[in-house]
Amino acid sequence: GDLSGALALSDAALQVDPDAADAALLRLRHAGSLKPTERLVVLRTARACLGGSAPLFEMMADAAERALDDRAYGEAVEAWFSLSPIDADAARRRLRHRLKSADAARLTEAVSDAISVGPSTPELDEAVRDGLRALAGMGAVIQATELALRAADALGGDHASWSEQASDLARSSGRADLRIAGLERAVARARGSK
Repeated sequence: GDLSGALALSDAALQVDPDAADAALLRLRHAGSLKPTERLVVLRTARACLGGSAPLFEMMADAAERALDDRAYGEAVEAWFSLSPIDADAARRRLRHRLKSADAARLTEAVSDAISVGPSTPELDEAVRDGLRALAGMGAVIQATELALRAADALGGDHASWSEQASDLARSSGRADLRIAGLERAVARARGSK
């Protein structure tokens, strides 16, 4: 019947008992109809009552993104990825979020993790490429080159752009071993395309 009345009662139940799982579930079931900031509060309450899960953290990330709460978004994607490290969307969104900072070590970790996800998606590939460019732009050319070489091996397949990016970064790295590795990828790619 009365959804607004039921939601009001669930709010009252949660005020009395913050661990009232039935009330939290009711709120969670109807969170989609709320404004993003309200949805985020409901999702946090559900997490406190029910514990964290990858789908819940994904919902929290979506709500935080819509509420323009960058801190909450970052926390949600980090938690989501930690619970689901082979989820390409979690890896992509975590990498995209880390691109906003000037922390090369955290960005290196996110790019590395995204490469390790397994079967890639075009969106994840684009985020990895952006991460590699950002690392090189931050002066972390060696890290970007090593990651680009890994990406060429792990994600390259028939896509020339991975070996080209690895080769380009390797040339700018100033290290002979990386230039040789980049050249090897380019030669292997050229042989494979015949």
